[in-house]
Amino acid sequence: MDMIVRANKEAFEEVNEMCDALKELMKDEIEAERQRGMQEGMQQGHRQGMQEGRQEGIQEGIQRGIQILIECCREFLVPWDQTADKVALKYALSADTVEEYMKKFW
Repeated sequence: MDMIVRANKEAFEEVNEMCDALKELMKDEIEAERQRGMQEGMQQGHRQGMQEGRQEGIQEGIQRGIQILIECCREFLVPWDQTADKVALKYALSADTVEEYMKKFW
């Protein structure tokens, strides 16, 4: 048993030394690929972050527009139901969503 373990250990060490030698020979190529991968990852992350930020900004803008419409209608004494109809029509929202906004901003 001891002989088998020793033989396998020697074979492993030999293969490991070959891998290290191969890594050394290809270190420039490996580093270039690593750098390329990092660059691609950063670019993709940046694009995704920009898209998510854009979407978040659009949603905030829409919500602010709804808020202003509701507040203006209230100030000009437009009834609740007519204001809700205007919000639904202007922003193409469901009745439940309009109700939430009305309760939030009225």
